[in-house]
Amino acid sequence: MLSCKEVTELLSKARVTKLSLMESLSLKMHLFMCAACKKFSKQMEFLRSAFNQLQNKVSFDQKLSLESKDKMKRTLLEQK
Repeated sequence: MLSCKEVTELLSKARVTKLSLMESLSLKMHLFMCAACKKFSKQMEFLRSAFNQLQNKVSFDQKLSLESKDKMKRTLLEQK
């Protein structure tokens, strides 16, 4: 059976490529038996979904105003 570390790696791998039949079956079996990994998998899916929704609503080519940049800079300098 896969370790929890191996499962997290496979969950990440599954986002970018198709898993082999053995990987897929091993992953499903582990997720069926391990509540922590099942929860982690659901959290990853939630984050992916939230990012996709945000990406559809926000244009990433927008620029920050000088006022916003200055405010961020002041905040960062205050934390030092």
